[in-house]
Amino acid sequence: AQEEAVVQRLVERSQKEREEEARRLEEVERQPVIAQGKDTDNKSKSRTLKHVYHNPKITYDYLEKKLRERSIEFGFLFDKNGHALMGVAGTPNSVSFQNTFQQYLGKTYNVKPDLVGDPLSSDNLSKLVTLTRNGGIVHNHPGKNSTFSLTDISFMFQLQLSHMRAIAPWGTYIINLTSNQLDSPVTYSSLMGLLSCQPMIHLFYGNGRLGDDIETYNNYLTHKCLTHYCKTRGIDYQWIPNKTTSNQQSSAKDHEEQTLKHDDDMLERLRSSHPNVEIKEFVPSDEILIKAYERMTNIM
Repeated sequence: AQEEAVVQRLVERSQKEREEEARRLEEVERQPVIAQGKDTDNKSKSRTLKHVYHNPKITYDYLEKKLRERSIEFGFLFDKNGHALMGVAGTPNSVSFQNTFQQYLGKTYNVKPDLVGDPLSSDNLSKLVTLTRNGGIVHNHPGKNSTFSLTDISFMFQLQLSHMRAIAPWGTYIINLTSNQLDSPVTYSSLMGLLSCQPMIHLFYGNGRLGDDIETYNNYLTHKCLTHYCKTRGIDYQWIPNKTTSNQQSSAKDHEEQTLKHDDDMLERLRSSHPNVEIKEFVPSDEILIKAYERMTNIM
């Protein structure tokens, strides 16, 4: 009950912030676009405010600040206009929308939630997708500097979400998919295959002497593979350090520099913790990913 109250407060707070931003926007737009005796700064400001308000990131960034230090996982779903649809509190390791989806479907179609069945079955999923198509999800990875999991990407495609972000202590992982990419079986199977064969990639390049830090190194490998794959396939995947708000405009060069810093920082921390262990830099390639996938499929 306490965690549900936290979720409700977060949703209400984000909606309240959006309403206040709308009022500020209306106030600006009631003023003359070009003030007497001044240049066109007001015009520029008005456009900027309007762009920010209609951009869902205003809510996403608010949630980033609130969820980064949480000890359990939270998930928030948004529609394509950036309106918060539902929020769920989970455990330190996962979050599930199962019960929330059942309640939503039951209420919408006047059926008892326990009679809804699997909310992600083909019939129910088609009803949910009408709500979530081209929307987004924001969730956190408590205490873990980890990128997207196999489950994360699968969920994204199931609900046809064009935006996903995972908030970690060091920063935020973001992936954006176009409508064509969401509808592409090749994009789906390739991303799922890449994340499925991560254990095999670790077998090639992992180091069993890292102890509890092996998860950190696994994330390093996964992030490097995702960065390589998405960059060569035109998919918008990025990592933004927590000192930078996601609303700030940044170029492709900025994203590349941030990713390099992410990798360097992760390796440096591992090497500092294990001075007697040789931890090599991992350079992914299509050849490596294909080999790992082939090994994985042969085992399965």
